[in-house]
Amino acid sequence: WRNCSSTGETPRDSGARRRAILAQFSDGPPIPLRRYHLSLEGNDVATDLKWKLASGSLVLMPPPTKEGWLMEGRLQPWIHYVPLDSPEDVDVKLRWCRDNQPAVQAIVANATQFMHQFVDDDLERKVMLGLLKRYHENVLFEHDDGTAFNARARRS
Repeated sequence: WRNCSSTGETPRDSGARRRAILAQFSDGPPIPLRRYHLSLEGNDVATDLKWKLASGSLVLMPPPTKEGWLMEGRLQPWIHYVPLDSPEDVDVKLRWCRDNQPAVQAIVANATQFMHQFVDDDLERKVMLGLLKRYHENVLFEHDDGTAFNARARRS
């Protein structure tokens, strides 16, 4: 079910690419690939969501309610993951997954593509520099004499 013909990649290329993406989000040994992964938030974002979306497996999860650097709010149900409304919903959704493999393949491909934006080192560097610039412009700093300034005020 991991046919990559729509991207022009061979399954071998896809596997190497998937392992490279997973390596970006995993500190430990390789996670065995599974067909489906359940991801749940706790007191904060679902920290396992990153590697699960990049794993080449389908993610089932409730719609995210918290947002981190992954921009979970941009994930769309039925596009990047299969939504769960309640614990009782799991069996119904798993049955749907088993009966709709072409749709599952499309969701997995979309999730993997979503994660590719976080593997581009040049883009990450630009985002980080932009973030630091905005922080520097919008945060007040204090001189030794107690007067406050920010980068925008200094340029004026």
